[in-house]
Amino acid sequence: MSAVKEEQAGGSATDRVLTVICDALGVSELQEGLTAASISVRDFDLAIKDLRCWVKHFYDQSSIPELTRIKALQRCCSFLVKVVGLAWDDYHVVYPPPPSKGKADEYARDARHETEEERAERRLGWLQLIKACLQLFDWLCVKGRESFLFNEQCGRENLAFVIARCNMALSQFRAPPEQTQLQLPLEDLAFNSSKNKQTQAQRKYDMFPFTEIGAILQNILY
Repeated sequence: MSAVKEEQAGGSATDRVLTVICDALGVSELQEGLTAASISVRDFDLAIKDLRCWVKHFYDQSSIPELTRIKALQRCCSFLVKVVGLAWDDYHVVYPPPPSKGKADEYARDARHETEEERAERRLGWLQLIKACLQLFDWLCVKGRESFLFNEQCGRENLAFVIARCNMALSQFRAPPEQTQLQLPLEDLAFNSSKNKQTQAQRKYDMFPFTEIGAILQNILY
């Protein structure tokens, strides 16, 4: 794999491993200022496959100390958790349509616009990326590598993220239709008889895009 090379010159061992991972992810560094607009779904999807291959076939063969490898993968998984959050949140954003002729001044010049087709394509890409990241996390847990995701440095934050997003995904069928960003506690959605159970009856045949993603999140929690 061209993206996976351990012969990196200079820097600490952790930095060298992180360089390998960042190359696989198509980013120059694990950026703090990452935004949804800077994420390439195709590049990340291919890189996640490379990363999984590296862990499966080359992780145990590396001459780099294991603690160094663990810390590098922990930072990488926390970075991917952030990517999932950005993709998830941007999925629900509705950008205005492109301005028609003669009305361009009504829109900010630097504002983002998209057609219905572009919105559908963007959301499909986000679902693909979220699923790829979560399947990687699920696979790591199955292989006994859950310490990459849940550890003393960031395990609490990552666990809270997985629980919150799992609740959102699996509670869609009881969320009021007008509530696009699900924020209610799972207990309210499950036991609130005044509103949410009525919503359930109205939406029992609806299709929800995050149902499969919710199942993957459940597997991670198990």
